Amino acid sequence: MLVVLDAGHGGHDPGAVSDNLNEKDLTLYLALKVKEYLDYNDSIQTLLTRSRDSYRSLEERVLLANENHADYFVSFHNNAGGGTGFESYIYLGLSQKNTGEMQHSIHRYLVRFYEHYGVLDRGEKEGNLYVLRHTNMPAILLENLFVDNPNDYTLLTDTTFLDELAKTISKSIEGILEKSF
Repeated sequence: MLVVLDAGHGGHDPGAVSDNLNEKDLTLYLALKVKEYLDYNDSIQTLLTRSRDSYRSLEERVLLANENHADYFVSFHNNAGGGTGFESYIYLGLSQKNTGEMQHSIHRYLVRFYEHYGVLDRGEKEGNLYVLRHTNMPAILLENLFVDNPNDYTLLTDTTFLDELAKTISKSIEGILEKSF
């Protein structure tokens, strides 16, 4: 099975920014760590949309996944704008399909992890987001905390927390792939 790991933003596009914390750096760190953990599983292959601080358009990210006939697409992001917590997105109208079942499993797994840190569950959501709309495989977008929230910021600057989050994400991906395919 092939999983595409999409580190959101990159290069000239920093994404959400708070002080010295750039979303593009966090998403790359998580994607690389999740890849590292998933690479221990012989039944899963991983492909990164970017492996360094470079910019790839949304079209290029989707094309990479579609041309390689990926089985699952995971896009990493962080929020900003005064909120707090974790939320996940799939494309509109897919909550009752396989994509929705996969989202539910990953979301619940991550919520159990986040509960240990007192992080708010903002819910399982649907959105008309480019990478979800144009991928030919089940896809999820994970919004891991708010860079501009003081409590979330503290967690996002803790490499031990980020490593544990990456391990939890990789375990949740392994779990849904075993159930769904």
